[in-house]
Amino acid sequence: MNEIMIAVLDEQGCLIGTRMGIPVQGDVTLPDDCDLPLDGTYKWMEEHAAFVPLGHGFPRAPSRPPVSIERVVYLMAMEMADRLPAEVVAWAGWYAEHFQQRADAAQKARRIRRGR
Repeated sequence: MNEIMIAVLDEQGCLIGTRMGIPVQGDVTLPDDCDLPLDGTYKWMEEHAAFVPLGHGFPRAPSRPPVSIERVVYLMAMEMADRLPAEVVAWAGWYAEHFQQRADAAQKARRIRRGR
């Protein structure tokens, strides 16, 4: 049997790639000349047996997380400071001294822009 192009979907059903193979039940097959972008902007709609572009009935995925990874680590470190290695607590102190004020101001500005 010839191999067929099969869609690679993420957890939400968005098209993120293709692979060649023999389809099994549940696989979404694609034509050989499929020109859909593989960047997650198209979602597979099983009930319509078609890909639908995001933004047409589905919210577009956010381009950035609401807070930086550094802020997440800092907040976790402050919450669990008594159970963490001294290096992590020292980093949290350094972050608070050098970046916390700036991060708080930036987050406040984002909230103001969003009208919260």
